[in-house]
Amino acid sequence: MSSPTAITFDCYGTLIDWEKGIKRSSQRILGEGYPVEEIYERWRQIELDIVRGPYMLYRDVLKRSLEHTLGKIGLEYRPSHGNALVEAVGSWSPFADVRHSLSTMRQRGYKLAIISNIDNDILAKSLEHIGVPFDALITAENVRVYKPSTKMFETALRQLNLPPEKVMHVGCSILLDIKPAAKMGIPTVLVRRSGRMIPKERVKPDVTVDDLGGLLALL
Repeated sequence: MSSPTAITFDCYGTLIDWEKGIKRSSQRILGEGYPVEEIYERWRQIELDIVRGPYMLYRDVLKRSLEHTLGKIGLEYRPSHGNALVEAVGSWSPFADVRHSLSTMRQRGYKLAIISNIDNDILAKSLEHIGVPFDALITAENVRVYKPSTKMFETALRQLNLPPEKVMHVGCSILLDIKPAAKMGIPTVLVRRSGRMIPKERVKPDVTVDDLGGLLALL
């Protein structure tokens, strides 16, 4: 893999600890009696199905997917549940390795960008926690589609004014990050947080690391 000029990142699950955030927030919002692990596993698939449909703001994706998930397991959904979950997303913390790794990449001269299935106002709150500036922010709200659409990556290349081979995309999802980036000819790095198993797919990442420290070593 040649040395990139710019590095693009998925945000939630790669930079922000999405899984811990949504589980803790769900427990706090719904109460101790709710089966959070079951809710999370069901929610992941329902959320993915919704973002593959007609575009809507991600805050509405969150609300609808939580409502459908609770309905699937026979639990009551209240609008206040969805509103509270939307408000919680911007408070979730980045992984411990993120700020140092991104700061080091900037010091080394790499352009940094985010490509995220998110609304602009929610991302702005997350960026405050990350604490490192980015050269470009590509959101679903701006492009009006969600990954795995390649339009997100086409937009990133235009904003960075770089060819695919000069960009490296880093993400935690084969489906949402690795596949569409590879389709665009962008070299890919899969971040396998907590040793998560890699699903069997025809498209494989160029490199797999356990965290951004591993990516720094690669660079």
